[in-house]
Amino acid sequence: MCKNDPEIQYILSKIGDTVRFTFPKGEPPMVGVLKDRYVICTTPTKAGVKYWDVVDLIKFQDEPEDFIRIGYFRMPAGRRQPRLAGQTTITETVTQWKRILVETARKREWFRKLLEEACREMKK
Repeated sequence: MCKNDPEIQYILSKIGDTVRFTFPKGEPPMVGVLKDRYVICTTPTKAGVKYWDVVDLIKFQDEPEDFIRIGYFRMPAGRRQPRLAGQTTITETVTQWKRILVETARKREWFRKLLEEACREMKK
């Protein structure tokens, strides 16, 4: 397991930091706090690039509900610290995540099977 790797500790050290989302013209930024984070290790690529998937819990100012962001960090060979690859994350409220999961599971059998299998695994 990689939970004690220095890169994991670095990624987790960001809990409590300010999170800022900026948008195209006309939309105000969203500012919040990273409340929690879970890190999943992945296998490095053949080129030596290391990746870590992350699931974040964020509290944005003036928002009544927490948000969940799913993204990843990457660290090319020779780099000292991982970097958030935040341009390709999905960030939604907890309620919207539930809607995404339920609605997709109802409409796509392959996704429903994945969720059912994940639920069985959690019970082990």
